[in-house]
Amino acid sequence: MLTIYGKKIYNFNKGERKMSCFSRFCKKGTTVNKKLSIDENLYQDLTELSNSTYDASISKLVNAAIEDLITTKNVALYKKKTQIKYLGLF
Repeated sequence: MLTIYGKKIYNFNKGERKMSCFSRFCKKGTTVNKKLSIDENLYQDLTELSNSTYDASISKLVNAAIEDLITTKNVALYKKKTQIKYLGLF
C-alpha cells in the first residue's frame, strides 16, 4: 500500500514505514538564472552528454560540476589559446 502524506511518500507493506523510490531525489529549491561563458568545445561535449548519455539538461550537468568543485575544492586554472566562448543562460 502506497500512501502520500504531504510531500512524503511511504510504503506501508508488512507494517514497515520506508521512504519510496522517490526519496533519492533532491528537494526542489529556488533557482537563480546566471549567464555563464564557457568554451565552445566544452559546450559541444556537454550537449553530447546531455543528448546521448545522461538524462539531464546542460544546465543540470553544469550545476553538478560546480557543486563537485565546491565540495572537492579541486579547481585547476589554465590559460586557453583560443577565446571561442558560448554564452548561455544556465
